[in-house]
Amino acid sequence: MTDEARHTTTRHRGRRLLVAALLLTGALVMTAGSSASPAAADGNEAPGAPTAYRALSAGTTHACAIVSGGSLRCWGANGNGQLGQGTTSALGNEPREMGAFLPPVDLGTGRNAKDISVSSIHSCAVLDNGQVKCWGAGGNGLLGQGTTDTLGDQANEMGDDLPPIDLGTGRTATAVTAAGSYSCALLDNGQVKCWGFNNHGQLGQGTTDTLGDQANEMGDDLAPVDLGTGRSAKAITAGGFHVCAILDDSTVKCWGLNNHGQLGQGTNDTLGNDPDEMGDDLPIVDLGAGRTAAAISAGFAHTCALLDNAQVKCWGSGAGGALGQGSITDLGDQAGEMGDDLPAVDLGTGRTGTGVSAGGNYTCARLDNGRVKCWGADAEGRLGQGATGARGDAPGEMGDNLAPVDLGTGRTATAVTTSAENGGLAFTCATLDNGARKCWGNNGSGQLGQEDTFTRGDETGEMGDNLATVFLPPAGLLSGTVRDADTNAVLPGAMVVALRTSDFGLGASAIADANGEFSMSAPTGSYFYYLLDPAAAHDDGFFGPPLTITVLNGSSSNVPLTMEPLRGSFSGTVVDQGTGEGIGSVQVYAIGGPGLVASATTAANGTYTVTGLPAGTYHAVFVDGLGRRLAEYWPDSPDFGGSDPFNVTAGDTTPGIDAALLRP
Repeated sequence: MTDEARHTTTRHRGRRLLVAALLLTGALVMTAGSSASPAAADGNEAPGAPTAYRALSAGTTHACAIVSGGSLRCWGANGNGQLGQGTTSALGNEPREMGAFLPPVDLGTGRNAKDISVSSIHSCAVLDNGQVKCWGAGGNGLLGQGTTDTLGDQANEMGDDLPPIDLGTGRTATAVTAAGSYSCALLDNGQVKCWGFNNHGQLGQGTTDTLGDQANEMGDDLAPVDLGTGRSAKAITAGGFHVCAILDDSTVKCWGLNNHGQLGQGTNDTLGNDPDEMGDDLPIVDLGAGRTAAAISAGFAHTCALLDNAQVKCWGSGAGGALGQGSITDLGDQAGEMGDDLPAVDLGTGRTGTGVSAGGNYTCARLDNGRVKCWGADAEGRLGQGATGARGDAPGEMGDNLAPVDLGTGRTATAVTTSAENGGLAFTCATLDNGARKCWGNNGSGQLGQEDTFTRGDETGEMGDNLATVFLPPAGLLSGTVRDADTNAVLPGAMVVALRTSDFGLGASAIADANGEFSMSAPTGSYFYYLLDPAAAHDDGFFGPPLTITVLNGSSSNVPLTMEPLRGSFSGTVVDQGTGEGIGSVQVYAIGGPGLVASATTAANGTYTVTGLPAGTYHAVFVDGLGRRLAEYWPDSPDFGGSDPFNVTAGDTTPGIDAALLRP
């Protein structure tokens, strides 16, 4: 083999191994407020909020998203049926569970979703007809069915079999918010109704009575939350054990647990658990002179608001730096800490907010330039910094010193949502400007939608272009069998990559099973197949001439694929046994399998290379076509029986197959 040929082979194999490594590690990735304001919170706000915020919600260990046409898809943990599949099997933590493999949630005949909110153990959706349906754990009446039954974990509990929640005669909902132990809905008339666990008055009834777990506690029997004389709500959000609402005049009221000042009243007094604490008796939150709220988000024990001037203010528990003040001090639990005394979060020079989401003990905001910044505690990469460690808990960590989350080259966000888990299981998701979603942080149950359980965002090289998008419909299925082009034998382990025809970006990939069969889900669009053999026995490259495969939503394409075996060779030198000089014009034959496979002719100096050989075992015979010397089998035999076999490896040259021929 010439030096150039050897270098070409080396480059070829190196490229194959590099591409295979990139694909296996995910380094090649697919790129695919109120009516008066464009601002938004964490998906639990008024019907005028941007679709991106109303279409994606992160719970503790699962997430749900509304995709094209209102179809709802949920993935992650499912121990209580919170994915709505009639099982308790997690989805998104193993191969072939996302994309076209991820079933839609059955909301009923002809029904789709227009708002979604999930908690640690249940999920709630507002349907296109204004009904609300909740599924998952039913303890304490969490699902609003007048029972404590879990729903969605067994067959025949979803779809038309899942009753909508009775919100009252003639009432529908415009938004829903789900917390760990209770739920609330914003009704079409601006009323708010809450049901479930009520240990801290979070249902806003002036009691601690659980509601929705027994008959005659829902519908017209469930009183709306008293927001004050003549007041209605246009946005709601539920935290760990407290609820906040933006009223029709854009003021804010909060009720429930207040152990860290999360109600923003300058005290630690819980409100809503005793009579005469709601309605006109419930003070509005002081956001500052002349300031009102455009969006509101309740975390586990803190609350954040996006103000009408695009500033962000947070109050309540400062654990981990969740308030973004460069400390871990609680704010809002003592006099002189709210209103103009509460500093706005420093988002950076000239930067303002367009959305905010409060999580367990961290917060994320969408900025006016479409970037996302997150601060607070970070055990498993929830802040998306490629490292762990709190941000915003010490001076000098906010503003320009806080790096935005790297969402990928040229990518910005249209929404961001955090999970309200107060421990180490939190994760964060964002909807990008191209409509794709990315999630980072804890992934123990597959909640990042990557078909594995690897945490992302806690180490370098895991964000930006290296963070794959959550694989959601619209999508179709691609399948087939990979075989050797010569022998038709199946090729287990072959890698099949679908590359977009538009920019050759990665759409999907799969590895052929023991039968050479592959199946993968790909977003709608046109693709080329690129094939790789990690065993280096076949040539990698595009299948074809490049064959264009078109994927339609819900379509299925089965195409048999073949790979050309990567040929090997052997080489040596033929000399005269007496003189040791090289002999030209000697025919060298490779014998393997049923007989003669290939041949070559020695150069004037006696060197040769027999090429184009499939990997395998061969014998060599040397024949002087001019009759000057006796034929010889390698290594030194007058007949085949005395010859030795040698191996030829795909992509390599076996050297040293030499001969010294005798004169007759």
